[in-house]
Amino acid sequence: MPDRIQYEPQACRREEPERFTVLRRAEALRKADIFSRATVEELLHLAAISREVRFAGGDQVFRRGEPADAIYILIGGRVELEGDTHRDSPGPFEAIGLYEVLSDQRRAASARAAEETLALKIEAQDFFDLLSHNIEIVQGLFRLLIQKISGTG
Repeated sequence: MPDRIQYEPQACRREEPERFTVLRRAEALRKADIFSRATVEELLHLAAISREVRFAGGDQVFRRGEPADAIYILIGGRVELEGDTHRDSPGPFEAIGLYEVLSDQRRAASARAAEETLALKIEAQDFFDLLSHNIEIVQGLFRLLIQKISGTG
């Protein structure tokens, strides 16, 4: 019996990295402090409203003074935040832009990808719509804010 030659149509070849499925986005979101107490169902809802965004090193994520229209959950890579009085480099599974979205204020800092970065973006309005029906996510936010205020987180 002759060896079979594997056939792969040109259209099936992937030139770009594989996108996250909703399930993989939910798994990643579960690792973020603000969503760590969310149920599986809530994580799937969050994953459904999130979208994967990639930034090359040096790309601007958002600029200081812009409207806070989204939250970004970092999955891989590194982002540098720079404001008037502070500089920060949040790590994997941290949320950036959360406090401005929650307070309906303009961006307090600029965010730039320091290297190739993958994040999940959640639009502010979609996030508020989801919060209105999901107490566990709201409780997670309260816990995170209290930790931040008290200096324990």
